This record gives sequence, C-alpha cells and structure tokens, in this order.
Amino acid sequence: MTRLEHGSSGTVRPCRIFVSYAHLDEKPKQSRAWFGEGYPNAFIKYLRTFLRPLFRQDADDYVFFDAERLKKETEWEPAIENALAQCELFVFLVSVHSLSSKYCMRKELSAAVKRRVPIVPVVLTPIDGWTEHEIVDPDHLDHPPRRLGEFHSGGLPKDGDGNLLAVDQWSNEHLAWNKVCADIVALIKAGLRPAGHPISRQVAQGSQNWSKGGIASDLLPYYCNQGPLLSRCRTDMAEWGKDEKNVLLLMLKGSDEDGMDRFARRMLLEVVQPRLPAHLAGLVPHRTLDWPHFNPRMPKDAEAQMADALLRALGLSPESADNGHAAEVLRMHLDARSDVPIVYIFLPEHTDSHKPGLSALLNLIESACPPRGRVILLLFIEDIAPLIAKPNLARVWGLNKLTRSVVVEPPALGLVTGPDATQWHRTQEIEQHFGIRLSELKARLFPDPAHTHRLRSFAEHFERLRAQPRGDLP
Repeated sequence: MTRLEHGSSGTVRPCRIFVSYAHLDEKPKQSRAWFGEGYPNAFIKYLRTFLRPLFRQDADDYVFFDAERLKKETEWEPAIENALAQCELFVFLVSVHSLSSKYCMRKELSAAVKRRVPIVPVVLTPIDGWTEHEIVDPDHLDHPPRRLGEFHSGGLPKDGDGNLLAVDQWSNEHLAWNKVCADIVALIKAGLRPAGHPISRQVAQGSQNWSKGGIASDLLPYYCNQGPLLSRCRTDMAEWGKDEKNVLLLMLKGSDEDGMDRFARRMLLEVVQPRLPAHLAGLVPHRTLDWPHFNPRMPKDAEAQMADALLRALGLSPESADNGHAAEVLRMHLDARSDVPIVYIFLPEHTDSHKPGLSALLNLIESACPPRGRVILLLFIEDIAPLIAKPNLARVWGLNKLTRSVVVEPPALGLVTGPDATQWHRTQEIEQHFGIRLSELKARLFPDPAHTHRLRSFAEHFERLRAQPRGDLP
C-alpha cells in the first residue's frame, strides 16, 4: 500500500480510493454524460481521467470500484475487505439505494469511520434527510454515531453559489462530474494524509506540503531507533516465499512499555508488506490467537487445542475440523484467500507449553499451507525476562528445522536515547511538519544527556508536547 504524498517533481504518488455505491444505481443507465452507463460507472470514468495527470502510473490501479461484486462470496469479499483496510480516501455515492443498503452503510461506511479515513459523499439523486443518516464505529459503539452530512462540507457536487446540487439536477451532467472530480483532486493536492499510517523516512523526504498543525500518526514515534532490529528482519525474511517457505513466524521481544503492538504495525507496513508478490492482494487486519491451556507432555492434546485456537483466530469454526480434519479445513480456507492473514500470538508468561504449542501450531500450518498462500504469525514475548535473554529461541525450541516456515528472531526492542531522537527529528522533519524545534524536544524529553525512554514513553511524551501551544521555546 502506497500512501499519498507529493514527489519532488510535483506529481502525486499513488492513492488508493475506495468508491462505495449501490449496484441498483447502475441498472437505469441514466447517465447523460456517458451513454449506456449508470451514474457510478460514469463517475469512475471521469475520476480516472482526472487522476491520470497526477500519477506516473495508470490511475485505474488506485481506484477500487467493485464492478463484479455479484460474483460468489469467496471471490469478491476478501478483495473488498482488503481494499477497505488499505484505502486512503472513501467516496460514497449517495442515493436511496445506497442509503438502504446494509452492506454499504454497515460494512463499508462503518469501516471507513473506524479507520478515520476521509469520507467524501457524492449525491447522485436528491433525497431529503440523507445528511442525518448515522454511521457507527463498530469498535466504539459507546461513541456518538457520525452523521453522513458531517463529512466533506456536506457533500458534492456544489453549484456556482456553493450549494449542494445532486448530479441528476444539473442541466449539464458533464459539469457536475467536473465539479466533483476537481474537488477530489484539490483534496489530494492539498496533502491528504491517510489516518493510521506512519511517516517513514521516504515519505518525510518526499512530502513538502504538511501544515504546521498536522496530526501526528500514532506510529510516528515508532520510527525512532531500532535500526539493527529492522536490518536483521530484512535479512532473515529474504527466504520467506522461496522454496515453498510460506509461513512467517516473526518474534518480537520487549517490554509492555515499548508498545509492541504499535511497533508490529510498523514492521508490517515497512518490512513485510513490500515483500508481498503480485498475486497476493495485501495484508488483512489481524486476529489474536488465544493460547490454550494444555498438558505439554501430551503432544496430541497440544495439536488438537492449537488447531482449534488457530481456526478461531481465522474466523473459522473448530467444529468444522472434527475428526482430525483441521489441516484440510485450513488448506481450503487459505487456498480461497487472495490476501495474507495475520495472527497475533501473545506468549503466556507462566507456562511450560511454549515449545510444544509453537511446534504443534507450525506443523499444522506447514501441512495445510497451499503453495501460493502465505500466513504471518506475530509472536509477542513481553516482559518474560528469561526468554528475552536467550539469543536464539528458535534453535532452543527446534523451530528452525521446519521446511515451510521462516522464523525471524530479531533482538529485543531497545531504548530511545538523545542521539536517537536527534536523528529521528531530522529524518522525519519534525520541525517542518509540527513546529517543534530540536532544542525544545530535547529539553522536554531528555533533560539529562543520560536520559532514555522506552518507545511507548517516548510516544506519549511526544504527543503531549505536540498538543501544547507553540509559545516561546526554551
């Protein structure tokens, strides 16, 4: 996934735009601007035409328009979920059909609200009260729902007086689409920043258009330090996908004070995702495997319970794998996916089942993983000092003898020092983007030259500093 940014030549790098619409709006074929098309297809043709001058490559690749959703579920649902998880701009084509669609409202729009992706409503036909339709965040049901009319200045297209005018009320439909697409292009050129994405070194060097008050990504501080760890991962991960080595077990060691789940997101975005082959659509939101309680001296018990735990983590029913069919069920599931599932595993502290549990889990996946499919297991070893101190757990546990698995075991997450923060401030262009000079950062976060932070502490201190009004600097 490529985040939207401005390049040195003035062009804009790829942006993934998700277009949500109702298929019933295609059936009337009522577009006057594009004969034989409905409003959704007419909009897509205009939008791609407007985007081509911005991108060096074909703009078609950066707009997700599901024209084949009516195919069977195994073919279209993973592609839609993957696009929703990665899009950087969400365009919602408003009509009585889309507002009545549970899939559009509860699945697609809710996913965009959950990820805080910018939402642009485009009103196709006039419908009273469309602005009052509510969208809930499925992860925060206790939060007040958002109303559709709150997004992007109350919707598009706007007439010459700045008033909303639905597409089919324009005497010239070409002008309506021109207004809509020009507004979207202006939003992109203004420096649209996708929610939840980190600011990598490459992005910091290429982006010159952020305002001083830009919102810091929650991953930004996690781009400080950890160079040896990332270098080790890149080297060891080179075998993933070669000679049917399709299972990746990535061990992350550190403290709860490091915010390891956030650092894992950085790893996935910066190190893992760029290594996906073309035939795989991308990574999908993670699920957590609940480590089962079993007798480590009973291997069959470990195999059965780890199989149940893995199937649940992938959203499958353990009952479907009764009578020893777990590998077959898993193989069918993985073979039908066009993306890469990610499973988080938080290793329990007080147990002697680490080795047999991981061996059983990897043996199951190795026997089930199809040649073109891949699986990522993120193993979190938090605050377990004896395990963190061991330099080669993979060898101790016998995990490096498996034929289809690549085990990557980098060193534990390190402390953030003053020199680390100095380099981070420069490479991420903190003063330019947030107005925080290096002298202020060091005075607040490193009052003593020997002072250090864990990653979570560094992130929390930086966010508090960023939120303060910029007064006289020390």
